[in-house]
Amino acid sequence: GHVVDWMEKYRIGNLSPEDAKKARDFEFGDMFETDPERDPNLLGCTEKPWCGEPRIDLLTKDYYTPNELFYVRNHLAVPDIDPED
Repeated sequence: GHVVDWMEKYRIGNLSPEDAKKARDFEFGDMFETDPERDPNLLGCTEKPWCGEPRIDLLTKDYYTPNELFYVRNHLAVPDIDPED
C-alpha cells in the first residue's frame, strides 16, 4: 500500500476505457523473426537473442575459423539492412 500512495502524487492522467482496452489487448511481435539462418554446426547457447559457438572439433580443425563458424553473440535482433543503402 504505501508505495501506491507515494506514487499517486506523480500521476499525470488516466487512460480512457478505449485506450485501456487497447493496452490490455496489445500483443508484441517477434523481433527475432527475420534473423538469418545459422550454420547447423554452431552450438546455440541462447535462442532469442541468438548466441552460438562452433563445435570444438571444427574449431581445432584448422588455424583459421571459417566465417560461418565464427562465434556469434547478439544482444538484439539482427538488423534488416537493404544492401542498396
